Amino acid sequence: MNALQKFQVAYEQAVYLNRLRETKTMVLLDIDGTIATGAEEPSEQELSDRWAVRKLLNDTGVVAGAVTARTASLTLSSEAFAASETLRAREFPPKSGMDPMTGKRMRIPLEEKRFFDGCLNFDLTASFGSVIIVNCGQDYMVDEEFYQLLRHDYVNRDPDNVVEREPWRHVMQVFLSSEKLRPFMRFQSKLEDPDNYYDGVTDSAPLNFRYQYNFEGPEGLEMMRELKGVLDDLRFNGHRVALRINRVDESKPDLNDPSKSRYTLYLIPWNGSKEKMVNRLFSQSVRAAGIAVKDTKLLYAGDTLTDLRAGLWAGGDAKMTFLLATGSRLAPYITQKIKVFGDEDISFLWPPEIPETEEVQVTETASPEGEKLIIGEIADRLVPTEEKGVYQFKHKIRKDRVNTVVVGDERYPNTTAPGSVHKFLQEFL
Repeated sequence: MNALQKFQVAYEQAVYLNRLRETKTMVLLDIDGTIATGAEEPSEQELSDRWAVRKLLNDTGVVAGAVTARTASLTLSSEAFAASETLRAREFPPKSGMDPMTGKRMRIPLEEKRFFDGCLNFDLTASFGSVIIVNCGQDYMVDEEFYQLLRHDYVNRDPDNVVEREPWRHVMQVFLSSEKLRPFMRFQSKLEDPDNYYDGVTDSAPLNFRYQYNFEGPEGLEMMRELKGVLDDLRFNGHRVALRINRVDESKPDLNDPSKSRYTLYLIPWNGSKEKMVNRLFSQSVRAAGIAVKDTKLLYAGDTLTDLRAGLWAGGDAKMTFLLATGSRLAPYITQKIKVFGDEDISFLWPPEIPETEEVQVTETASPEGEKLIIGEIADRLVPTEEKGVYQFKHKIRKDRVNTVVVGDERYPNTTAPGSVHKFLQEFL
């Protein structure tokens, strides 16, 4: 078996290929805030809604995957994790239980804890900051080619493989402890210290492809902006590591009380974003199934800005429909057209306001259906439809591509987050 065959084997042996050929549909779900609320002790209603989602996915036969900030090992039953040799080589086992005597985290079978009910053993999982795993029947296999891409994403390719390249996390560790960045290390998540995993403080060891910084309140927002500024300066001056860092802001601003706002900044490899992970697992699955992307449907549900970006930009030529789950902090920003979310500019969702006296030149073009469209120099992006809570997102470059965006708080109010996912799937599958 050559190297290319070794890398491709995960998708070629996936258990879901026949189902993908038959249904031509894939459903991807974020976990925390979407299929689960994140409550340590979920309510009976939430659990009922979670299992309703899994039953619907199973009954319809569509391919179902998770795209989550949880480690891949936190999405598998104990039996599935034990059988997955390639994953065990890439991730430490999770410590999701708590020793009542010592108060330290310990290993337990995830299927024994209500927190994980309905959130285990998908067809495939993309772990943001870690690996993509694919259900191959007897075990889950790591997408090794993608893993290696992220592992050495900090440096330009060496075609002759002369230079021995260090893993991304090792290089980042040196970079982030340098003089300019060392003052921000106190804001790093507890997950970044391996001793916290060994000592039972955290449930997971440091992820291979993610550094997490946490900030709180208005002062924290300023510190996060200062960190971004230092990274921008290093990037501008051509620092070889800074050039290949992708920054992902997954903050939780509080509109009513800014002091309760929580700001989270992830530093990942350039190719490690959720949208690129979605593109990878979707395109490779479709290729292995031998079908055309343009003939497929991709449904994705999430609650964060990171998820929304994947819902807008991932999927290629597939018919993409995205749900912003009910309860998302992002919902009022969209419905009220608030153009800054935390520290992220989301004004790209709407056109700039144009004074009534200002003229905008328009041109005519033809849609794929032969209809005439009027396209201005400044065009609407997120456009409401006649259906409440349903929008169309029009792509600026590819005029023929239109994604559907559903805002759960408008379309499915008074439901749990997984309850909105269930209603969404019933409507759009």
